[in-house]
Amino acid sequence: QGFNRSFAGKASGTALGNGVYFAASASYSMGYAHQSGNGRHMYVAKVLVGKYTQGRQGLLNPPCINASIPEILYDSVDNGGGSVFVVFHDSQCYPEYLITFQ
Repeated sequence: QGFNRSFAGKASGTALGNGVYFAASASYSMGYAHQSGNGRHMYVAKVLVGKYTQGRQGLLNPPCINASIPEILYDSVDNGGGSVFVVFHDSQCYPEYLITFQ
């Protein structure tokens, strides 16, 4: 069923916008993989980031690329360093594997 954006910000905030967050590095994501009864869990996902810009708090959608053409938006946002990306549309991300580890 993919990722549910209605949970955006429930566990770790919305510093880059109210979307689904993905990290380029598994070691970064490990900090968010909380312990459960049978270990920690992390998804490997395919994410279509497309054309992106730096995110900011309060975004419900990616910002427009050019203010004179407000209907053309960036595809996603990042943290300014390309290590964390936020997407705002369900069709941009697909959970490929669920990894369980200790």
